[in-house]
Amino acid sequence: MRMLISTHKAFVLWEDGKVTLLHEGAGIYYGITWDDHRIFLVARGNQPSRMLVFDNTMYPLGTLPYKHLGPMGDGPHQALFWDGILYVTNTQRNRVECWDGTDIFFLSWGPTDGDHDHVNSIWREPTAGTFWIAEHRRNKRPKRVRVLNPDHSLLSTIEMDPDSLSLPPSHVGMHNVYVENGILYTLGPSLVIGYDLDTQEVEEIELEGVVRYKHYLRALARSPEHFYIGASNFAPRKERELGASKILVTNARFEVQEEIHMDYEWGQIMEIRLIDGPDLAHNGLPCPLV
Repeated sequence: MRMLISTHKAFVLWEDGKVTLLHEGAGIYYGITWDDHRIFLVARGNQPSRMLVFDNTMYPLGTLPYKHLGPMGDGPHQALFWDGILYVTNTQRNRVECWDGTDIFFLSWGPTDGDHDHVNSIWREPTAGTFWIAEHRRNKRPKRVRVLNPDHSLLSTIEMDPDSLSLPPSHVGMHNVYVENGILYTLGPSLVIGYDLDTQEVEEIELEGVVRYKHYLRALARSPEHFYIGASNFAPRKERELGASKILVTNARFEVQEEIHMDYEWGQIMEIRLIDGPDLAHNGLPCPLV
């Protein structure tokens, strides 16, 4: 098994228990995606946010200039490539920024002059071709997921009521978005949250070994057999680079099968992408990494 993992301090390759450093020094590493021959990586923090580009051997090809990607500020989070378009969620602009290789266009449903709804995650459902976009909204109620048609028009808005959860409002976050068998899955700080699209019921799913207010869940990948979930140190934003992190490997019922412990130095896990075989929580395209 191989995984590309972005963290608070580095971009790494995990391969059967061995961690190989691929890139560091560009700040905090966020979204990972790819087309059929390039790998894209969001880096932000100690210099203006950038989209790093690598070839299929992980040789750095440079960056996509922001005259193409637009004034992203300090907000780019998750990225998704599909059908010639690079999608990047941008919390500071409250929108999804899209680049087709030539022009930039935006997907938004509200003001774009600041971090109003914390638009942070995007996933494409492969059968219907719909796009699912998570709005964390910080302490606002309710948490929302926007569903877009393949042509990017707004299909529906799902509102997830945090009152049905035992977590206090300040700890009901939302990162990642993925749908399987009629259940919408997102990650709260210490829980997997399942939302039944038919009954609109919200379920808390606790993971073995995850302690509330001690572990912070972020980053979700899905093979046909397992979920892969990042579990990091629960701490204020400026301290998330500290502490150990791990990846929980679960079955379809979220029963933990394995814990993959990362080196202490990498800090919070921001993104996980599976390389070998399909990552159902990504774009469905084979990873070009040789």
